[in-house]
Amino acid sequence: MLRASHTVEGEEDMGGGYLEPWTDIFEIFQCQGCDSALVRRSFLFEPIGSEAELSYFPARMSRHQPRWLWKLPNELFEILKEVYGALHSDSPRLALMGIRTVVDFAMLEKVGDIGSFEDRLTALEREGFVGRRQKEFLSAVLNAGNAAAHRGHKASTQELESAMDIVENLLQAAYELEGAAKHLRENTPPRKQLKERPGRTETSGEDSEPAAKVPAT
Repeated sequence: MLRASHTVEGEEDMGGGYLEPWTDIFEIFQCQGCDSALVRRSFLFEPIGSEAELSYFPARMSRHQPRWLWKLPNELFEILKEVYGALHSDSPRLALMGIRTVVDFAMLEKVGDIGSFEDRLTALEREGFVGRRQKEFLSAVLNAGNAAAHRGHKASTQELESAMDIVENLLQAAYELEGAAKHLRENTPPRKQLKERPGRTETSGEDSEPAAKVPAT
């Protein structure tokens, strides 16, 4: 639903006394379901195109930052924040290059500078940070990041979502879940061990079924 609209108009001096008009329209839309809002900017200037140039804030490719982000090492935290910024500003190439940098930094932090990307991925698998399938997923992310950096590849919104899913999965496993699992172990009460009584064995009841009664004969 359109909540508000504001229009700015002006003219650009094209030389020779000729003025070309331009129009800048800002509109605020609100979702009827979740109440979230976005701003759409429509800029129309004939010399750069016959159709309005549309931009959105937040960008259609945007992503909420995970709650565990603050647990990352400071430099990695800053790099990942820049990646989210690139996503929110609709800069897919910059975002994909940043994603590659995040993976590279995490590998260096966990296994050291031991050669090529493939060598580091193998070390991550060997050290137990990722499994075989995750290693393949991360390899795909690194290849896409290389393509953005060296060949100007522009990933689709869905491809960026997939890349972020893979990278966030790596970071959560490598930096957050170990502490979460430790906390869970420390706060889980142990099984109760009951004392044995003469002529009978007591159990906690967690792993055994009660003995069936045998009818008298």
